[in-house]
Amino acid sequence: MRPATAPRIGSDFKTGQDVGKIPKLSKKEKKALAASKNAAKDEPGVIYVGRLPHGFYEHELRSYFNQFGPVTKLRLSRNKHTGKSKHYAFIEFKSEKTPFEATSQPEEAAEQPDEATPKVNGHNDAQDGNGHANPPIAKPAVAAADTTNVQSTAAFDALARERDALKAEVEQLRKQLEAAPKPEANDQDTAQLRTELEAATSAKEHAEEQYEGLLERVNHLKSTLGERLKRDRAELEEAKERIEDLEAQIESQNAELQNGAKSSEGELAKLREELQDATREVTSLRSRSNLSQQNWVKERDEMAKLVSNLKQEVETTTNAMGEWEVIAMEERSVKESLVDKTAELEEQVATLRENYQEAAADRDKQSQAIDSLQKALSDIQEARKRELREMVETSEEQLQALKKLVQEADARAVEAETARESATKELERTAPFEKEVKEKNLLIGKLRHEAIVLNDHLTKALRYLKKTKPEDNVDRQVVTNHLLHFLTLDRSDPKRFQILQVMAGYLNWTDEQREQAGLARPGTTSGSSLLRLPASPFHRTPSTPSLSAEFFTDTTSGTAANKESLADLWTGFLERQAQEALSPDADGSERKGSVSSAARSERGS
Repeated sequence: MRPATAPRIGSDFKTGQDVGKIPKLSKKEKKALAASKNAAKDEPGVIYVGRLPHGFYEHELRSYFNQFGPVTKLRLSRNKHTGKSKHYAFIEFKSEKTPFEATSQPEEAAEQPDEATPKVNGHNDAQDGNGHANPPIAKPAVAAADTTNVQSTAAFDALARERDALKAEVEQLRKQLEAAPKPEANDQDTAQLRTELEAATSAKEHAEEQYEGLLERVNHLKSTLGERLKRDRAELEEAKERIEDLEAQIESQNAELQNGAKSSEGELAKLREELQDATREVTSLRSRSNLSQQNWVKERDEMAKLVSNLKQEVETTTNAMGEWEVIAMEERSVKESLVDKTAELEEQVATLRENYQEAAADRDKQSQAIDSLQKALSDIQEARKRELREMVETSEEQLQALKKLVQEADARAVEAETARESATKELERTAPFEKEVKEKNLLIGKLRHEAIVLNDHLTKALRYLKKTKPEDNVDRQVVTNHLLHFLTLDRSDPKRFQILQVMAGYLNWTDEQREQAGLARPGTTSGSSLLRLPASPFHRTPSTPSLSAEFFTDTTSGTAANKESLADLWTGFLERQAQEALSPDADGSERKGSVSSAARSERGS
C-alpha cells in the first residue's frame, strides 16, 4: 500500500512517458555528495519513488541512486500473480541525510540557461525573473504537517513581498540619483549617497542571495503543498507582472523627475531618510531571514523524526501484509468448501425438481383418468336414461356412488398435491408421501377399473335382457365364467352359494338338480325346504312395480320362487358387487378377490 503521507521523490515520472536514459551526476554534485557523506550519520533514510514507467528494473534504480549514496535496500513493488511492477518503489539509504541532499542538488542547466539540460521526465526548468535557472524541485520522503506548510508558505510570501518592495525602492533611488543634477557643491553629498547606494545594493544582493537560499529551501517544501503551491506560484507571477507595471510607472515618474531635477536638493534629504529606512528594513529582513532559517532547521528535524516513524509504519504494514495473505488463503479455502456445498445443493435441487416433475406428471395422469371417468359416467347415464328409464332410481344411486368416488378421488388428488408441496419443503418425508400417493393411485385405478367393468357388464346385461328372454336363451360363456368363478372361490365364501343360485335360475334346474348342487334339502320337493340365500347387507329395490310383482315374490309361493328370473339374479348380483366395491369399510383382501374374480368372469363373457 502507498502511505498517505509519503510523496514522490526523485524524478517526476509520468505514466506512458518516454523516459530515455537515466542522467548521471556532474562533478560538482559528486563533490558535494562526497562532502555530505563525510558529515552524514549512520541512521538510514527511506524515500518513495512513484509513477515508474514500464521497463524499469531493480538494478537500474540501484545504479542510479548509488550516485547519491550507498543504497542498503531497494524494493520494487510487483504483482504477486502476474509479476508486473506496480510503478513505485521504496529505497533505503545508509545515511539519513542522503535523500534530502540528493534531491537538493542543482542540475548542470543552471550554468547554461539558454541550453537547459532536460530532466528525466523530458521537461526543462523555467527561468526565474533574475536570469537564473530554477533549481530542481526535490520531494522529501515525508510531508510536513498542514500547519507547518501553512506557516512556511506565509513566511515565504512575506519575504517575497518585502524583497520586491525593497528592490523597487532601490531601483527607484538609483534612477533618481542617475537623473539628479551633479553640481560641484554637492559632490560630497552625492559621494555619500553613492556609498549609501552601494551599501544598499550590496544589502540588496545579500538579501537576494538569502532569498534564493530560502527559495531553494521553500522549493523543498513545495512538493508537500501540491496544488496550493501552484496557486501561490501563479499569484507570484501575477505579483511579478504587477511589479513590472509598477516599474513602468516608476520609469514614467522618473522621466518627470528628470524634468524637475533642478529642484531636487530638498528632496535629497528626504531620500537620505528613505535610505535610512531602507537600511532598517534590510536589517529587519536579515533578522527575519535568520528566523526563517531557524524555523526551517526545526522543520527538517521534525521531518527526520517523521521519517523514522514512517519506517516503523512500513514495518508494521509489511507484517500486516503477511497477515492479510494468511487471511486470504483461509478465505480461499472457505470459498472452495462453499463452492462444493453449492454444487451438492444444486444436485439436491435437481433431484427434487425431477421428483416434482414426476409428481406433476402423475397428477396430470390422475386428472386425465378422472376426466375420462367422468366422461364415461356421463355416457353411461345418458345410455341408461335412453334405454332403461325403469331403473332410474338404481342408476341414480350408482351415479351418486360414482360421484362420491370421483369426489374421493379428487380429494385424494388434492391430498396428493398437498403432499407434493409439503414434500418440497420437507425433504426427509418425501419417501412415505410418495408411497402413499402410489397406493392411492393404484386404489383409484382399481376403483375406476371396477366401476368401468361393472358399468359395461351392467349395460351389456341389461341390453341383452331387454332384447331377449332369459328363460329361452342360455349363454355358455356366462355359465362357464360362473363355473370357473365358483371353482376358484373358497368353500367358506358365501359367494359360492350366490353363484350356484344364479346358475340354477339361469339354467332352470329342477328340484333334484338343486338338491344335488346343495341348494335344496335332500328328500323334499316343497318350496319351503329350499335353501335360502344368506342375508345380504344390501337391499335390492326394483325400479318398477312389474318387476317387483314378477321377480320379487315371496319364496313360499312354490315354483315361482324356484324359478327366479335370470335378470333378477343377475341385477342383484351386480348390485351387490358394485356396493361391495364402493363400500369403504370392506376388507381390502376380500375386495381384491371379488374384483379379480368378477373381472375374470366378465372378461370371459
